[in-house]
Amino acid sequence: MKKLFELCLIMFSIIGLVACSKNVYSAHRVQGRPEKMKIQYKDVMDNYEEIAFSRDQGRTWIKSDDRLPAFDIWNVKMDEEVQGMVFFYATSYGQLAKQVEKYRKHPPFYAYHYPQDEYWDNLLSQYTEDFFEHYILLFYYKSESNISENYVYHVIKKDEDLILNVNRFEGMLTALSSWIEVITIKKEDIQDVNEFHVTVRTITPLKSTITLIPKREYIRDIYLNGLTLQDFEGLDNC
Repeated sequence: MKKLFELCLIMFSIIGLVACSKNVYSAHRVQGRPEKMKIQYKDVMDNYEEIAFSRDQGRTWIKSDDRLPAFDIWNVKMDEEVQGMVFFYATSYGQLAKQVEKYRKHPPFYAYHYPQDEYWDNLLSQYTEDFFEHYILLFYYKSESNISENYVYHVIKKDEDLILNVNRFEGMLTALSSWIEVITIKKEDIQDVNEFHVTVRTITPLKSTITLIPKREYIRDIYLNGLTLQDFEGLDNC
């Protein structure tokens, strides 16, 4: 009886390991594309193609929003890692209508200043079937627990993946806020794209100074002898 119990325990352990290993891979296939490992940010930020995008339904186009030409990236979240976000794409009017129906009444989280019926109705009236003959739509909404501005920095294509790159400033004021971007992309620019992703990068302006808070026991030594570059060995940006 004891051996039978041990045998069952081993079998359940093996089944559990197999089930866990399957979670490493993407759970969906796209147009016959074989299952692959989940896309990583570091994998798409090399040898990519910038795609022109528009915030005004194709009247003006840019390849990057350079309101802050240089910045430090402190944190990167991708796809389902991003909390408080609604992101979807639509390549046809019918697809847009389905997404609007999905998110109109039921945001998947507590959302501040979430779009109401009037907003969704206007979206459906502005982006008509004629629009989708030549363009696709990317929708991004983000709810924040402080005043943290979100804006689309650029849109890139890597192989069959299209990535919406959003920059986010870490807000210092404790107040709820929300941000919406509706982006237009030309269909001719993404004919071989099969998957859509979003990254949200927390950024700060480049700094020319640093602030040090030494431990109490070192304050007198620093006051008398100062600091040299050798004291900062091991820091990549010194």
